[in-house]
Amino acid sequence: RTFHNHFETREHLYRAISDMRTAEFAAIVEQAGHASGAFADRLVGFFATMGTAFSARPAYRELVAAMLGLGMHPENPLSHSGAFGRAAQRFIEIARERGEIGSEHPTPVLADLLLGAFLMAIVNWISSDVYDPETELPLAAHALLDVFQPRDVTSPAPASS
Repeated sequence: RTFHNHFETREHLYRAISDMRTAEFAAIVEQAGHASGAFADRLVGFFATMGTAFSARPAYRELVAAMLGLGMHPENPLSHSGAFGRAAQRFIEIARERGEIGSEHPTPVLADLLLGAFLMAIVNWISSDVYDPETELPLAAHALLDVFQPRDVTSPAPASS
Protein backbone atom coordinates (compact mmCIF):
# COMPACT_ATOMS: atom_id res chain seq x y z
CA ARG A 1 0.00 0.00 0.00
CA THR A 2 2.71 2.46 0.94
CA PHE A 3 4.41 1.76 -2.38
CA HIS A 4 1.33 2.84 -4.31
CA ASN A 5 1.09 6.05 -2.27
CA HIS A 6 4.37 7.08 -3.95
CA PHE A 7 4.45 5.16 -7.24
CA GLU A 8 1.62 4.07 -9.51
CA THR A 9 3.52 1.10 -10.87
CA ARG A 10 6.89 -0.61 -10.66
CA GLU A 11 7.87 1.22 -13.86
CA HIS A 12 7.23 4.56 -12.13
CA LEU A 13 9.58 3.48 -9.33
CA TYR A 14 12.21 2.43 -11.88
CA ARG A 15 11.87 5.79 -13.60
CA ALA A 16 12.30 7.71 -10.34
CA ILE A 17 15.41 5.73 -9.40
CA SER A 18 16.73 6.01 -12.95
CA ASP A 19 16.26 9.79 -12.93
CA MET A 20 18.10 10.06 -9.60
CA ARG A 21 21.01 7.86 -10.70
CA THR A 22 21.19 9.54 -14.10
CA ALA A 23 21.57 12.92 -12.41
CA GLU A 24 24.34 11.52 -10.20
CA PHE A 25 26.19 9.97 -13.13
CA ALA A 26 25.72 13.08 -15.28
CA ALA A 27 27.40 15.07 -12.50
CA ILE A 28 30.35 12.66 -12.63
CA VAL A 29 30.61 13.22 -16.40
CA GLU A 30 30.50 17.00 -15.88
CA GLN A 31 33.23 16.80 -13.24
CA ALA A 32 35.42 14.69 -15.51
CA GLY A 33 34.90 17.12 -18.37
CA HIS A 34 35.97 20.12 -16.30
CA ALA A 35 38.80 18.44 -14.40
CA SER A 36 42.36 19.47 -15.11
CA GLY A 37 44.76 17.16 -16.89
CA ALA A 38 44.92 15.47 -20.25
CA PHE A 39 41.79 14.24 -22.00
CA ALA A 40 43.08 10.65 -21.94
CA ASP A 41 43.48 10.81 -18.15
CA ARG A 42 40.03 12.35 -17.70
CA LEU A 43 38.41 9.76 -19.97
CA VAL A 44 40.04 6.79 -18.24
CA GLY A 45 39.28 8.38 -14.87
CA PHE A 46 35.62 8.81 -15.79
CA PHE A 47 35.26 5.17 -16.85
CA ALA A 48 37.09 4.01 -13.71
CA THR A 49 34.82 6.16 -11.52
CA MET A 50 31.73 4.75 -13.21
CA GLY A 51 33.05 1.20 -12.81
CA THR A 52 33.55 1.82 -9.11
CA ALA A 53 30.08 3.36 -8.80
CA PHE A 54 28.45 0.37 -10.48
CA SER A 55 30.46 -2.13 -8.43
CA ALA A 56 29.46 -0.36 -5.22
CA ARG A 57 25.77 -0.88 -6.06
CA PRO A 58 25.30 -4.60 -6.80
CA ALA A 59 21.50 -4.36 -6.50
CA TYR A 60 21.54 -1.59 -9.09
CA ARG A 61 22.64 -4.14 -11.70
CA GLU A 62 19.34 -6.01 -11.41
CA LEU A 63 17.38 -2.76 -11.40
CA VAL A 64 19.09 -1.51 -14.56
CA ALA A 65 18.51 -4.87 -16.26
CA ALA A 66 14.82 -4.69 -15.38
CA MET A 67 14.55 -1.06 -16.51
CA LEU A 68 16.11 -1.92 -19.86
CA GLY A 69 14.00 -5.05 -20.18
CA LEU A 70 17.14 -7.12 -20.70
CA GLY A 71 16.96 -9.55 -17.82
CA MET A 72 19.97 -10.89 -16.00
CA HIS A 73 21.11 -14.09 -17.61
CA PRO A 74 24.35 -15.19 -19.26
CA GLU A 75 22.68 -15.63 -22.63
CA ASN A 76 21.50 -12.02 -22.83
CA PRO A 77 21.81 -11.41 -26.59
CA LEU A 78 23.98 -8.34 -26.00
CA SER A 79 26.41 -9.92 -23.52
CA HIS A 80 29.76 -11.37 -24.58
CA SER A 81 28.22 -14.87 -24.55
CA GLY A 82 24.93 -13.84 -26.19
CA ALA A 83 24.18 -14.11 -29.91
CA PHE A 84 24.69 -10.44 -30.80
CA GLY A 85 27.77 -10.16 -28.57
CA ARG A 86 29.34 -13.27 -30.13
CA ALA A 87 28.54 -11.99 -33.64
CA ALA A 88 30.18 -8.63 -32.88
CA GLN A 89 33.28 -10.39 -31.53
CA ARG A 90 33.47 -12.59 -34.62
CA PHE A 91 33.11 -9.47 -36.81
CA ILE A 92 36.18 -8.02 -35.05
CA GLU A 93 38.08 -11.34 -35.18
CA ILE A 94 37.53 -11.65 -38.95
CA ALA A 95 38.85 -8.14 -39.46
CA ARG A 96 41.89 -9.02 -37.33
CA GLU A 97 42.49 -12.19 -39.37
CA ARG A 98 42.39 -10.10 -42.54
CA GLY A 99 44.84 -7.59 -41.06
CA GLU A 100 42.25 -4.80 -41.20
CA ILE A 101 42.34 -3.79 -37.54
CA GLY A 102 45.43 -2.17 -36.14
CA SER A 103 44.17 -1.89 -32.57
CA GLU A 104 45.86 -3.93 -29.87
CA HIS A 105 42.77 -3.73 -27.65
CA PRO A 106 41.10 -7.05 -26.78
CA THR A 107 38.40 -8.28 -29.14
CA PRO A 108 35.61 -8.20 -26.51
CA VAL A 109 36.40 -4.54 -25.75
CA LEU A 110 36.26 -3.57 -29.43
CA ALA A 111 33.02 -5.56 -29.83
CA ASP A 112 31.57 -3.68 -26.84
CA LEU A 113 32.48 -0.35 -28.47
CA LEU A 114 30.86 -1.45 -31.72
CA LEU A 115 27.68 -2.61 -29.98
CA GLY A 116 27.65 0.45 -27.72
CA ALA A 117 27.74 2.83 -30.67
CA PHE A 118 25.06 0.82 -32.45
CA LEU A 119 22.80 0.62 -29.39
CA MET A 120 23.12 4.34 -28.71
CA ALA A 121 22.07 4.98 -32.29
CA ILE A 122 18.99 2.84 -31.64
CA VAL A 123 18.26 4.74 -28.42
CA ASN A 124 18.57 8.07 -30.23
CA TRP A 125 16.41 6.83 -33.11
CA ILE A 126 13.57 5.67 -30.85
CA SER A 127 13.84 8.80 -28.67
CA SER A 128 13.92 11.52 -31.31
CA ASP A 129 11.90 12.24 -34.43
CA VAL A 130 14.81 14.25 -35.87
CA TYR A 131 17.52 11.60 -35.41
CA ASP A 132 18.43 10.26 -38.85
CA PRO A 133 20.03 6.80 -38.56
CA GLU A 134 20.89 6.84 -42.26
CA THR A 135 23.21 9.80 -41.62
CA GLU A 136 24.27 9.16 -38.03
CA LEU A 137 25.20 5.46 -38.18
CA PRO A 138 27.85 5.93 -40.90
CA LEU A 139 29.29 8.82 -38.86
CA ALA A 140 29.50 6.52 -35.84
CA ALA A 141 31.23 3.90 -37.99
CA HIS A 142 33.84 6.44 -39.10
CA ALA A 143 34.47 7.43 -35.48
CA LEU A 144 34.94 3.76 -34.56
CA LEU A 145 37.45 3.40 -37.39
CA ASP A 146 39.61 5.95 -35.57
CA VAL A 147 39.75 3.48 -32.66
CA PHE A 148 40.02 0.30 -34.70
CA GLN A 149 42.43 1.67 -37.29
CA PRO A 150 44.30 4.66 -35.88
CA ARG A 151 45.14 6.96 -38.75
CA ASP A 152 48.63 8.15 -39.52
CA VAL A 153 49.14 11.41 -37.63
CA THR A 154 50.57 12.95 -40.81
CA SER A 155 47.25 12.34 -42.63
CA PRO A 156 44.57 15.02 -42.38
CA ALA A 157 41.54 14.21 -40.28
CA PRO A 158 38.36 13.47 -42.25
CA ALA A 159 36.07 16.47 -42.67
CA SER A 160 33.13 16.45 -40.29
CA SER A 161 29.68 17.31 -41.49
